[in-house]
This record gives sequence, structure tokens and C-alpha cells, in this order.
Amino acid sequence: MVLNKKLLLVILICSMLFLFGCADRGLLSSKDAKIIELNDEIIALKNKNKELNETIISQEIELKDLRYKDSYAYFEEKKNAFYEKYPLLNEESWHKIIISDYSEEYQVTITDSIVIRDVAHLLVGGYYEEVEVGSPPVSDVPCYRYTFIKGDQEQTIEVASSRLVYIDGKYYSKASVHLLGDAFYKPPKYIDPDRIYILNKLADSGYLQGTEQYSFGFFSKGRNIGAIYPLAHDAKLLDKKPTDSYDLFDTLKFYYYGEEIIVNVFNEKYVQVIDNNMEYWYELDDPTSVRRFLSAG
Repeated sequence: MVLNKKLLLVILICSMLFLFGCADRGLLSSKDAKIIELNDEIIALKNKNKELNETIISQEIELKDLRYKDSYAYFEEKKNAFYEKYPLLNEESWHKIIISDYSEEYQVTITDSIVIRDVAHLLVGGYYEEVEVGSPPVSDVPCYRYTFIKGDQEQTIEVASSRLVYIDGKYYSKASVHLLGDAFYKPPKYIDPDRIYILNKLADSGYLQGTEQYSFGFFSKGRNIGAIYPLAHDAKLLDKKPTDSYDLFDTLKFYYYGEEIIVNVFNEKYVQVIDNNMEYWYELDDPTSVRRFLSAG
């Protein structure tokens, strides 16, 4: 009997130890799972933080690059690199300029030093920015080819549009370069100069040059329009040459597809336009209107 009681007590103690041991192991297992879960979250957050830091660094580099590309230093760097590659386009005193089209069947050679100086103002300086155009652009102007020659050096560029030039297989942005051809090359087949109204010729001329009061020349449609605006809006076309006296103030020369059109501006109120064998006389409402434009430079 005593033995049975002892045996029962041993069994009871063992059962209690087993139960407490299982509970403790369950508690330990739950803590371990939480630790593992927290470690995994920490690792994930660290990886995310690394990705965010890399993104920040990348965007800071991109922002710095964008700011640099918008800076004067970047402009100068690109401009200098272009002129280092094409030094003849950075000249202001070529010996001659040959104008042709893609066929090169007809050519015009420019040797006049004043015209060449003014062509330099049109071409030299500024930034020739390379442009990706995909397929070749449809030109909105005649497609001229210019060859600049100095000594034994030559450089050829082509007019691709009113805002693009083509050099050695690449397109570059450069506006108004076509005006050189509009001034001195033959008219394209779709233009008949004999059918063009004289004021339209003057407005669309490629080049304007002063001769008396001002030694200047411009490849600028804006200058053309400014010079002739009074003739279109503040003057009347006379039937014949005026008989009263007048003194010459300045002579303007407009160049329109190889034609030289002379515009004589007089001190009083008259303007004479000579286009080949045609002569036009205008009487200005305001005698100073054209002279004010010229005086403004």
C-alpha cells in the first residue's frame, strides 16, 4: 500500500514536470518566432532604405546634370567642342563662299568682303545643337549647299530647313541660314520673280545692305519688314517721278534670289525703288519714318 502511494506520487510529479516543460517549450517557441519575424522586418527595411538612398543619389546626380546643361558653362563647353571640330565655321574672313544646291549644277561665288563679314554674323557664334530628327525633315525653304573656303581649307554645310543645317551626317539647330541662298542664289522653280509684287520682294529678300549713312548689312526678314513698313502703310505710290527737289539720305540694297533691288531714301518725303527696268516712287506721310528705322540701327 505504501509502495503504491509512492509510485502514484512519482507518477504525479513526472506528469507535472512534463506539463510545465511543454508549456515552457511553447513559450520559447513563440518568442523565437517573434524574434525571427522582427529580424526579417529589419532586414527588409534596411534593404528598402538602401534602395531609397540609391534613388536619392541617382536623382541628385540627374538634377545636377540638368542644372549644368542649363548653365552658361555647358553652353560654352558644347560650343567650343563644335568649333574645335569645325574650325572653319568659326571664321569671319573666308576667302570665298560657294552657294549651290544638292545637284551643284549651278553655283554662285561670294567674294565681297562686306557680305562675307555679314555672313559671319549669321553663322558664327551661338550654339549648334545636335538634333535627332529620325527620318530626314521636309524642308520649308530651298535646300542650299554652302562651301566656305579659306586658303586650302574647305567646309561644306547644307540647309535642311529654316532652322536646321546638315553637317557630316548630323543635323544641327541653326536658324535663318537659308537667307544667304535666298539673297544670292537663283530662285526656286516655284517662284517667278516677275510675278512678285515689289514690296513682297523687298520683305522676302535674304539680305539688306546700307551704303551711304550706314555701313551695315543684315540677313534678317525682320529688318526688311521694318525698312519697308512705311511704304506699305504710310505712303502712296506715285504715278511718276516727283518734280520738286530732294536730297539723298541713304541707299539700301535688297538682294532677292540674285536680284539687286535699289531703294533710295531721300531727306524730304520720297522713296525711290529700282527693280531691274522698273522704277517706283513713293511719297511718305511721315518723311522721317524710314530714316528713323535706319537711325535705330
